Amino acid sequence: MKLNNLKIKLFSLFTGAFFWFNIKKAQALNFAEESGLKKTATNAGYPEGLSANPEGMIIQGISLVLSFVGVLFMILMIYGGFIWMTARGNESNVDRAKKIVTAGVIGLIIVFASYAISYFVVNFFSENSLK
Repeated sequence: MKLNNLKIKLFSLFTGAFFWFNIKKAQALNFAEESGLKKTATNAGYPEGLSANPEGMIIQGISLVLSFVGVLFMILMIYGGFIWMTARGNESNVDRAKKIVTAGVIGLIIVFASYAISYFVVNFFSENSLK
């Protein structure tokens, strides 16, 4: 029994020391300066920090909204498929599922079309093209 207590104490001591040294090392690391991301971004032609121009903010906003809406329509498709799979021959549930899946497909087509249109408009009227 004493051997198990000794093992537990030694394991706790070494684990604690390991985490303490790693925490101290992590506190000393300045990630922004030492990671090399600034140098890489500068060499790639990207501005430092977030894009401060209105075009960049509009592009980011449109991309965020379209991504969110696309995810919502994919969830709608999965939900419609689940209802269809669990309908067990009930025609009203199958019709309801078909309507949900149809709405999901139409929604995804609208999202893809709106993304394509916004991509074209931003590239046409902007000096900075989307990458």
